[in-house]
Amino acid sequence: MAQTITPTRRRSGNPALNERFVDSELVGAPAAARTMSVGGITARTLLLLAVVVAGGAWGWASATTPVGSDVGQGFADSTVTIPGGFWLASFAALGLSIAVIAVPGRAALFALLYAVC
Repeated sequence: MAQTITPTRRRSGNPALNERFVDSELVGAPAAARTMSVGGITARTLLLLAVVVAGGAWGWASATTPVGSDVGQGFADSTVTIPGGFWLASFAALGLSIAVIAVPGRAALFALLYAVC
């Protein structure tokens, strides 16, 4: 029977994968692990969904403000304006997503801000 080698027992010439690094960074501590519950995930999902819907409603109301060129009749004469905060929110969402990708532990902290953006 073949012997299986766990990630903590592999040998590598890469200094970033030495025993100390693997034990501290790649293998999580059992005391730090927390379990997820269906109720907690449901509550967080509903909260973030409400924030996204509220932000979308504000954006929709801001983008459909009539302008002076909407004098004629029909759909061809309608103009949609992009609110000034759109670009700020877009770049903020991009920055927050990059921050969460770089350090996934920040996801819980930045989720509400990302939903607003």
